[in-house]
Amino acid sequence: HAFHAQKLDPSDDKLEEYQKLFTDEKLEPNEAKKLGGRKNFEANGYKLRNDWNDKRLEIMEECTESYYLENKDMMKRLIETGDKELIHKGFRIDDFWGVNKNGGNNHHGKILMKLREKFSNVQEESEEEETEGPVEITTGSKVKWTKDGKDLNGEVENITSKSYIICCKPDGKKYRVPKELVSLV
Repeated sequence: HAFHAQKLDPSDDKLEEYQKLFTDEKLEPNEAKKLGGRKNFEANGYKLRNDWNDKRLEIMEECTESYYLENKDMMKRLIETGDKELIHKGFRIDDFWGVNKNGGNNHHGKILMKLREKFSNVQEESEEEETEGPVEITTGSKVKWTKDGKDLNGEVENITSKSYIICCKPDGKKYRVPKELVSLV
């Protein structure tokens, strides 16, 4: 849903209408794919964002990473695949995202392997930290974490059961970062 919701050109007058289509929790993935498809765009006069072909891999990686950060059991299962090559294939899989009888780029499989490595490294680092003895992060702690290859710093303003609320993004909004990705500065 999140992936297809980002296809529309930000200057399109129908942007809010289009993105609202993807907020229905009962919307099935195959229906979301249809809503983000060429036929639906043509039927409703939607304008595809100009940079879609350049941004779609980045957007898919962000969506996939968000999914695994919110679904720890699935993250664990991904990590447990070890160093196996992950190939996205199946009925009606296109050769951009996966592999079909004619071959393919397997971009979805590559994204999963990249995230598996990232999550495995985070897990290894957290296991190493556990052996050094407990370090408690509390409200007011100066912390650091990595997002999309960038090292970020901030101050913990609130703590939930699974994440830290950290100040501040350039626009003043706060980050919500899973606890396992955060360490003291």
